[in-house]
Amino acid sequence: RYWTEKELWGVIDKEGNEVVPFIFDEIKHFWDVNDVFMVHYGGWETGHWGVIDNHGIWLADPVFEDINYDYKDGLFAFYAEDKWNGDDVPLGIYDIKKKKVIFEPQFFDVSFCDDGWIAVEVFDKELGRRIEKLIDINGNEKFHSVYSSIYTWKKPYEVMIRDENGDRHGLIDEDGTVILPCEYYNVAWNGISYEQKLIVFQDGNHQGIKDFNGNMIIEPEYYEIHS
Repeated sequence: RYWTEKELWGVIDKEGNEVVPFIFDEIKHFWDVNDVFMVHYGGWETGHWGVIDNHGIWLADPVFEDINYDYKDGLFAFYAEDKWNGDDVPLGIYDIKKKKVIFEPQFFDVSFCDDGWIAVEVFDKELGRRIEKLIDINGNEKFHSVYSSIYTWKKPYEVMIRDENGDRHGLIDEDGTVILPCEYYNVAWNGISYEQKLIVFQDGNHQGIKDFNGNMIIEPEYYEIHS
């Protein structure tokens, strides 16, 4: 590939049989998916990105300027312009099952949760900053969000507000009810344990542990503390 002016990508099986024809400018994997691929077709000057299955059948026509690596149950996020133009290039969402765009490009980040919700980053005019919120495929919000980040990989959700006052962490349940207000600064990544009611906090280059009432449990003398 490095000494040719043109290369075409395809797929073969273990016996060397062609499974996907060698007609694509590039083939890339989505995260954690092994039977759906994003492909660039039509040449780098005039072509675009689309999506195929593992037999080379088009699932989404090559009409996208670029495609994000996250994929879930037929949903993927796409760019309508070159994503390298800057940090503010918006993302839209395409639904392969419905064969249509369900959200025009408007999000600064998109990720698909295991429980079917979609985490999207938008600009909130009232707050004057970006927030993350959870929506369904119809755009309905799971709960009203004011949070810069919602860590959905564990429950209850650890949330964070980032503004001119710094990064403040807290906890909410799945309905958005506040369990622990966003009043805790310098919290280590994944540093709130709801079960033990403990917070791993950062003090300079060291970490310690406090309880939810602010009592010191372990002085900040360790480089890292993990649950």
